Amino acid sequence: MDKPLLFSLLFLRKQVWKWKNVLKAKGLNVVHCPECAILGQTLYELVHNDRIIGTSSAKAQQKVKAIYQSFVEGGCF
Repeated sequence: MDKPLLFSLLFLRKQVWKWKNVLKAKGLNVVHCPECAILGQTLYELVHNDRIIGTSSAKAQQKVKAIYQSFVEGGCF
């Protein structure tokens, strides 16, 4: 992993943890589901690749999983 990407991910993680309680108090959830696709195969891979869904609550995870399962043929974890 290159340094700029690692720095960006660590910064994002720090910000999510910093604001997690504020968002939760307002009834908002943090959801993250990174996409990875090979150039030229993007649409195919968006439908067929598995997903790993990260959320700030189990309730949010179930909602996002239902959305992804409506168009994804791969697994949602």
